[in-house]
Amino acid sequence: MDLQSQGISNDNDKADVFFNVTETSDIQNVSPNSSLSMSLAQLKIIPQFYFKNGEPLSNEMKDILVSKILCVFNDHSDRLSVKDFKIITKFCKLPSFFCGALFRRIDTERIGIITSDDFIKFWIKNNIVSMDKATQVYRILKQPDKNYLTKKDFKPIIKEFIETHPYLEFLQDIPSFQKKYAKTVIYTIFYYVDHAGSGYITLKDLKHGDIIPALLGVEEETDLDKSLFKKYFSYKQFYVLYCKFCDLDFNHDFTVDKYDLIKYDNSALSTRIVERIFSQFPRKFTCAIKGKMGYEDFVYFKLAEEYKSSKPGVKYWFKCIDLSGNGAIRRNDLQYFIEEQLHRIECMNDTTILFENILCQIHDIIRPKNKGFLTLQDFRECSLSGTVFNMIFNVVKFIAYEKKEAYTLEQMEMDSNMTEWDAFALNEYYLLVKNRIQDVDIDVSNVIDDEVSALY
Repeated sequence: MDLQSQGISNDNDKADVFFNVTETSDIQNVSPNSSLSMSLAQLKIIPQFYFKNGEPLSNEMKDILVSKILCVFNDHSDRLSVKDFKIITKFCKLPSFFCGALFRRIDTERIGIITSDDFIKFWIKNNIVSMDKATQVYRILKQPDKNYLTKKDFKPIIKEFIETHPYLEFLQDIPSFQKKYAKTVIYTIFYYVDHAGSGYITLKDLKHGDIIPALLGVEEETDLDKSLFKKYFSYKQFYVLYCKFCDLDFNHDFTVDKYDLIKYDNSALSTRIVERIFSQFPRKFTCAIKGKMGYEDFVYFKLAEEYKSSKPGVKYWFKCIDLSGNGAIRRNDLQYFIEEQLHRIECMNDTTILFENILCQIHDIIRPKNKGFLTLQDFRECSLSGTVFNMIFNVVKFIAYEKKEAYTLEQMEMDSNMTEWDAFALNEYYLLVKNRIQDVDIDVSNVIDDEVSALY
């Protein structure tokens, strides 16, 4: 029986009718550009949710801030010199040692006076107030025509920090040491934060590192050697770095050559790794004298040597071992360095160790994703990467590891919150101070602080 004749249509017929009607309606009622217009109209309804430099303040909030700023400036006849400007630095929720840098960034004409209009224009109208702290610090420190920070940009705030922090008050009468401490702090900042090793710090570097919390929080720390930010600001760590450099600077020209470095730590390093360091492949020296390592270069080396498992340390030593520079350490790379290492061990201990055994040990510790070679990522994912580097080129630390005299990274973290570098620096500081005190025949127990004494 014909369904249509009984007034019953099948589903296909219904679908055809529906789509035909819809298509006809669309053709009749929708102009060619109406769909695009409707989409744009809908987009206008969605509020902007991303602001590159922070969400702009509402007019109401601007009025409130401007009123507060005017109150502060009116108390000083609307004229603030750098001497009185710390009240504004506090208003901006910045450390007081940013006072001079912030003042100079606003006082571009070097008049020596800032008015409320000057500050409102910089802080409110330029929307600096809405930026995150990393961007604020970046905008205050960098030169207007640059898109990165240099070591020179950090000098004003570190200088002011040294002059105003109570813990460093004893340095006030030793300006030469103030400068050396300041340089060391800046070199350390760049060691940890300049991930590309370019000599510049970008805004991305600031946002991904821990230097911003350190700069914002260090002012409240009473003891810089026990603070959360000691890796940047510890006086004891600076003292160890500087003394170790002077120990190698035999001719007192403030440089170290490869023959000096070979004597480092009782000739712990192999000659081949020293040659590799002075090839400047892992890092180009900043020292202007050819074939010489300056103090900045030594700071990079020392931090990498004593904290090999840190992110910059792993990168430094990986580049040393990667002879071909292709990002993969292969058997021949390892053999080149380990060959000398094993020869030295044999001469020192009359003990023969096979290269294949060392190779197996390295493989078991690193556990590379590819059996044929080791990558930088393999080393970064291994907590004992520093131990492997010691096996390859540091005979003193390798022998200590073999005798189980050295802490593994896991043991150290279990024992305290100190890194390998923290433990080394504290130990060395104690020994340095002890030796100097004994030279003048003073009872060391009355001088060394409780933290150092507790380790012994």
